[in-house]
Amino acid sequence: MLEYAWRRLLWAIPTLLGISLVAFAVTSLIPQPAELKLARSIAIATGEFDQVEELDTLFRGRFFDLPPFFNRRPTDTESHVERVLSVVGANRKRSDYALHRLARIGGAAFPYLMPALANAPDEARMRVASALHPVGERMELPSLPAADDPRSALFWADFWEEHSLDFTEPAAKRAVMRLERYGGDQREQVVQSLDTFALPYVIEAMHTTRSPEARMRLTRVANHATGLDATVSATATNEQWKRALAAWDEWWFGHESDYVTLSGFERLGATVLQTRYGKWMQRLCTGRFGVSVRDGLPIGERLKECSRVTLTIIFSTLLGSLTVALPLGAILAWQQHRRVVSVAHAMLMALYSLPPFLTAILLERYLISLPTAPGGRFALALSVLALSATSFAALARQQRVAMIDTSRQDYIRTARSKGVPEWRVLIVHALRNAAAPTMAMAMLQVPALLGAALVIEEIFNLHGLGYELLRAVEVKDTEWLIATVFVAAMLSIAALIVSDLLHALLDPRVRERLISREEVHS
Repeated sequence: MLEYAWRRLLWAIPTLLGISLVAFAVTSLIPQPAELKLARSIAIATGEFDQVEELDTLFRGRFFDLPPFFNRRPTDTESHVERVLSVVGANRKRSDYALHRLARIGGAAFPYLMPALANAPDEARMRVASALHPVGERMELPSLPAADDPRSALFWADFWEEHSLDFTEPAAKRAVMRLERYGGDQREQVVQSLDTFALPYVIEAMHTTRSPEARMRLTRVANHATGLDATVSATATNEQWKRALAAWDEWWFGHESDYVTLSGFERLGATVLQTRYGKWMQRLCTGRFGVSVRDGLPIGERLKECSRVTLTIIFSTLLGSLTVALPLGAILAWQQHRRVVSVAHAMLMALYSLPPFLTAILLERYLISLPTAPGGRFALALSVLALSATSFAALARQQRVAMIDTSRQDYIRTARSKGVPEWRVLIVHALRNAAAPTMAMAMLQVPALLGAALVIEEIFNLHGLGYELLRAVEVKDTEWLIATVFVAAMLSIAALIVSDLLHALLDPRVRERLISREEVHS
């Protein structure tokens, strides 16, 4: 039985993979807008590099700068430096933009750039030194010569000879750790002088620190190096910090390859991970679905909050429906020849035919006056009642049919012939065996109940998945739509697996069939 459960779980993996491929194809395999590509080429040709950066941000937001499924040439800081040095002195416009990108990468490029400059031609060395002038200003280096000063190349050579040991992983980690633990303007200046080289450790420290002052200083250092306006004050609220941290995570997710170096195995993995599908799957697997375009909050956390409301509605509906449907279906089957049973069966058919959203509208309009505050317990109970009408009717009909079939079995006739009381035959022998397919059917209702709950939440003003989904559709929040589809798929697959396991646990015949099948496979 346990092996069967594991097999079902393993089969869920390719199912989810197929769902992810379909969702990815619908939402992400979109041709790059021709007007954006043309605007980017024009901006590079005219030297409007700030506009190029804005367009690149749009491209990176949907990972249009990456291939769909396989990346033969993953990029990192070292490869960026090699590319810059290879084009300097060639096509002027192309090299100008490459040098602009180099200045944006900043201090992270120094361990590879500075040693290479010693062997570079004079003209290339001068152009690179001139391009690094904005980096020196960010680092607030003393005695920094002007960008067009002939002594710029010599200045950077002397700088690297004196500070090369500062641009190592242990030194940068130590500087960030001291800033996080002890604070202080001088320690902040030390980390700031490392520029983007310290970014990986600053981003990591943002996730571990609990100190409001450390959060303020870390975001300020990162903002100084990147220009991303996502800083917080020492008095920031928890929600403000979550919003800022989500902005940094989202930015780092798209720009990490500019500031880190890939080792051998990391480079091999990057052939798959540095792709549109790879980035997309990383978000799904880590539960970080990006940032909502509506409020800037992380979608993963919002999804957890909204899922509680929706899952409460669904499983409360199942529990309530089963509690009433199992005994009622058994009674209707046991008393099937009475006239009142025909009336009850007709009422069940009417309830089954009534759409849940119509039931919800009738409850909302004619029976009660809802509280103004969303998410109240009364509204939650009414949404469960509206969903339960259809679910209860279907389960009661299923239980009635199962009980009629069970009552004709040989072991029921044997129990009666032995003089077993009728109530004991009904409860112990018939009801227990007839309940197995009904409970399995209840789990199969989860996908349908999920779809109905998404609509009912809007009617009763409950801020669950359905309410947020409609808000996401209104503003075209693609990331939220993808996250909702994936969560719905996982919930549906889990319900199907639980349905099979429940049927096997409650019905000995199904369990024996599964065990014999496992023995054949083994």
